[in-house]
Amino acid sequence: MKYIQTVLTRNNCFLVKDSIIKDIRILKNRSPNNIIMIDNMVSSFHSCLSNGIYIESFYGDKDDNQLLKLIPILKYLKNVNDVRVEIEKLFGLSKLYSDYVNRQKKISNYIKKI
Repeated sequence: MKYIQTVLTRNNCFLVKDSIIKDIRILKNRSPNNIIMIDNMVSSFHSCLSNGIYIESFYGDKDDNQLLKLIPILKYLKNVNDVRVEIEKLFGLSKLYSDYVNRQKKISNYIKKI
């Protein structure tokens, strides 16, 4: 059975404010509830954090096994109705980002008062 149907590389990305973004909307006729993006740059899946799994960078190390470490998670996710819900439960990137934005707003407002 084929699990990986599409690989998005740098050629499929958009440059936004010096960040490389992978936008799952380019995957026509695909539901976001079963798309998983694995990348070493969280910014690359910034537009769909609940679809993304961060992985350590690979730089030609023949002993690299980071993808192998993801096998149990990927096996689990293949049987769920919506990977976004489960990825958010596992990693919480959307909440982390939301908390970060709220902190930045508070800091900005505080600085404006000074």
